[in-house]
Amino acid sequence: MPAPDIDFPPYSPDIYGSTLLFEILDFLLPFHTIPLNEAPLLQRLAAINVGPYSRFDIDDFDSEIRTALQEGVEEAHRSIEKRGRSLGTVVDGWQDIPRMGHYGDDYLFRSAVAWKFIYTNSPEEALYPIAETDSDGEQLHGSNRYLLQFAPGAQPPVDAFWSLTLYESESRLMTENPIGRYSIGDRTPGLRYGPDGSLTLYIQHESPGSDHESNWLPAPPGGFYLNARAYMPQQSMLDGGYRLPAVTKAP
Repeated sequence: MPAPDIDFPPYSPDIYGSTLLFEILDFLLPFHTIPLNEAPLLQRLAAINVGPYSRFDIDDFDSEIRTALQEGVEEAHRSIEKRGRSLGTVVDGWQDIPRMGHYGDDYLFRSAVAWKFIYTNSPEEALYPIAETDSDGEQLHGSNRYLLQFAPGAQPPVDAFWSLTLYESESRLMTENPIGRYSIGDRTPGLRYGPDGSLTLYIQHESPGSDHESNWLPAPPGGFYLNARAYMPQQSMLDGGYRLPAVTKAP
């Protein structure tokens, strides 16, 4: 049978901290099989018309309930953002993020990961270290020029591949740039290594010059963060023995 013509709602940042989230949840729930352990949660949500084949409308409630619903989602999203900005212990600017992919009933952690990453794999498939700050503990910002320097043989130990992706802090989306590069890693064509096998990446808003552009990860003019991806990480990454080098300001 042909796939049905479904008019999926477009992404909009307006859902964050808004009761619009409940309307989208009503739309999406019929496409999912709800785990049995979440039945009590669905029963609670049913009180505000949230569930499979339900229809949430904020105007169905009196002013007191409308205010409580709006205050609730605003407070919840503040908690999600706070958790998403501090997912793990910071070592040399990189967050040592707890293992993701299996959340149980830790809905705050699950929501923070969804807000920050959209989705993740299990740690055996991939690890996702994040750097929000440089080696001085300062927020990464496009007004500065940065270096990420790997000593010879010190690139992420993986059995598949590794990459480094840059996201704008506010939108958590990739940033448009003149060379159309949104990530850089061991599969990047033309990547240049030092004679000793070392690797230096240039992370900045303006081009570092033709000699270094092969190793340039363009940054926006404002705040940003880095998301490393290590696919099929080796044991030294899984047990924390390997650490990514700190992001340093260029001299």
